[in-house]
Amino acid sequence: MDCQQIIDLLDAYALGASDSVEIDSIERHVADCVRCWEELSKAQQTTALIGLSVTIEEAPARLEERIMAAARREVAGIHTAPKAGFFQRWRLNWGVAAGGLAAVTAVALFTSVQMQNQVADLEDENAALESQMRTTTSGLAQQLQETDTQLVQQAILFTVISDDDTREIEVTSDNGDAKAVYKWSPGSGVGYVECDGMPNLQPGKVYQLWITTSDEAVPLSTFQTSDGWCQVTMDLTFLEARPTGIGVSVEDVPGGLVSPAGGWVMFARFPRGE
Repeated sequence: MDCQQIIDLLDAYALGASDSVEIDSIERHVADCVRCWEELSKAQQTTALIGLSVTIEEAPARLEERIMAAARREVAGIHTAPKAGFFQRWRLNWGVAAGGLAAVTAVALFTSVQMQNQVADLEDENAALESQMRTTTSGLAQQLQETDTQLVQQAILFTVISDDDTREIEVTSDNGDAKAVYKWSPGSGVGYVECDGMPNLQPGKVYQLWITTSDEAVPLSTFQTSDGWCQVTMDLTFLEARPTGIGVSVEDVPGGLVSPAGGWVMFARFPRGE
């Protein structure tokens, strides 16, 4: 079949009224023809709208049984009844027409239900796509945030390492295996702590990094370690008072207290003028 012949059959196909030969021809044709595929999509959308425009009424009980019984009676009457007069033929034809009308009504109801089911399926697919889009968008936003954080950390590391005036101080610990060093750039106000041999914490615990001044301990970031190693960057440009030291404590998750709850597990006091 050519395109025009296929297009003429698409409305019936969308309604589910095509025979097997037409279905096979249409499906093989639209698989390779973009134009006819688009026309089929339009026909299916129109069919779905038709289904929505029909009010769905619940079929009476035993409707199918009554329709089939009426049809069998009409067929039996046509084959066995003697030749009828005008008025008898009129009544007979009216009965046949009524039976046909009932059958058409049943088909219409069935088609409408099919259309409603197709629309419901489309709505479910749209809801699933929307949910997938929200999940993907949330995941992308989280990845972007993590990327931004990594870029900031890398910028701080580069600033400290490339500064000719970089300072460093050892952060001491009561645990002989744990070692840490704090490196910072005085001119830029950024720095980082690098540690090794840090003990693994119990569930619900986190390491908290602090900067002390003459008046208070200022909480910075929290971190955990699974292999004893850490590298934590910090930006101290927000500080108004001169920092006097740096410390690490162990706090309950999520951390962020106003002062160390458990005391220092590591601490270093800055030399005067640093």
